[in-house]
Amino acid sequence: LGASRGRLVRKVLIESVLLAMIGGVLGVGVAYGGTRLIVSLAFRIGGPNNYVPIEATPSWPVLLFTLGVSVLTGVVFGITPAWMTSQTGPADALRGASRSVGPGRSWAQKPLVIAQIAVSLVLLCAAALLGKSLRNLEHQNFGFETQDRYIAWINPMLGNYKLEQMEPMFRQIDDSLLQIPRMRMVAPALYAPMTGDSWNDGIRIQGRPEPATKEDTGAGWARVMPGFFETIGAKITLGRPITDEDTAATRKVAVINQAFARRFFKDQNPIGQHFGIDKIKYSATFEIVGVANDMRYMTYEYKKPVRPMFWVPEAQTVPYDDPAFQSGEIWSHYLYNIVLWAPGSPSSVEEQVRSALARVDPNLVLYGVDPY
Repeated sequence: LGASRGRLVRKVLIESVLLAMIGGVLGVGVAYGGTRLIVSLAFRIGGPNNYVPIEATPSWPVLLFTLGVSVLTGVVFGITPAWMTSQTGPADALRGASRSVGPGRSWAQKPLVIAQIAVSLVLLCAAALLGKSLRNLEHQNFGFETQDRYIAWINPMLGNYKLEQMEPMFRQIDDSLLQIPRMRMVAPALYAPMTGDSWNDGIRIQGRPEPATKEDTGAGWARVMPGFFETIGAKITLGRPITDEDTAATRKVAVINQAFARRFFKDQNPIGQHFGIDKIKYSATFEIVGVANDMRYMTYEYKKPVRPMFWVPEAQTVPYDDPAFQSGEIWSHYLYNIVLWAPGSPSSVEEQVRSALARVDPNLVLYGVDPY
C-alpha cells in the first residue's frame, strides 16, 4: 500500500529475474553432474584407461547462452505480472480483484501459459532425443563383439625388450593367459578398436602411378598376433585371417577391411594384390590374403563411414631402407593392447591377468584391464 507504480514494477521484475538466475545457476550444476552421470550409465566405464567417445564437460558458450536465456525469460515473463500489478488499485487489491480470471484480466495470462507449455514440450522433446541418441550410440554395430571382451593395457617399451624378443614373448603371454579359467581366446595387438589410438599411412598400389596430391590415400593399420579377428569377434568376408603360418620366413601379408577394398580395388578381387605405404618403391611390400568386415576403430565421426584399414602380423618385419620407415616398423612391434575373450564375466579378471603376465616376465608393465 502506498508504493508507486515504478516501485511495484521493479519489485516484481527483481523477483522474476532473481528466480530465473537461481534456476540458471542450478541448471549449470545439474548440467555438469548430469552429463557425467549419463555417460557413466551409458558406457559403464570399467577403469581409468578406458576411452569414452564423449566429452562429458558442458560447453561454456552453451552454458552462458542458456544462462542469458534464463535471465531474459525472467525479464519477459516478469513484465506482464509487473504491469498488471501496477494497474491494480489499492481498493481492488484489498478485495482480491487482482485474482480474477475473467475475460478482461486473463488476456495477458493465457499467452504466458501457452508459452510455458510450449517451452516445456520443447525441453521434453530435447531430453527424449538425447536419451535416444545415447541409446543408439551404446547399441550401434561396431563391427566387432563387445560382450565378454576385455582390453589389457600393457607397455613393453618400459621393459627394454629387443625386437627379436617381442614375438616369442607374446606367444608365451598367450599361453599363460589361456590358463585363466573361462579365458577362451587372447590376442595382443598394437592397439585394439575404440582404444583411442591410431596409426595411419598413405597407400601405394603395385602397378599404379603415384596418386594425385589431393587424392585421399590414407589408411589406418595395426599389427596383431594370430587369432586377433576371432578373439575380437570380427568376420573374414574373403580369404583368410592372419595365422601362425605367417612367419618371418614367409611372404609379407596383410588383411584389409571392406572399406580398403572399396577404396583401392573397386570392382576387383583384392586377394593376391600387393600394396605398400607412402612411396611407390614400397608398393609391392604386402600381399593381401584376406578381407575383414569394417570395424569401428576410431572414437569419433560415428556418422561417417569406416575408413580403410589393414592389419599385418607381429611375426613379420619389413626391412625398409629408409631410417624413418625402419624406426616406425620396429616401434610397431611393441604391442600395447591384449584383447581378451572371457565369457561369463569371471571375477578378479585384472588380478588373474596380472598374475599370468608376471609368470612370463615380472617386469612387464600392466596398467589395467577394462571391459568393452
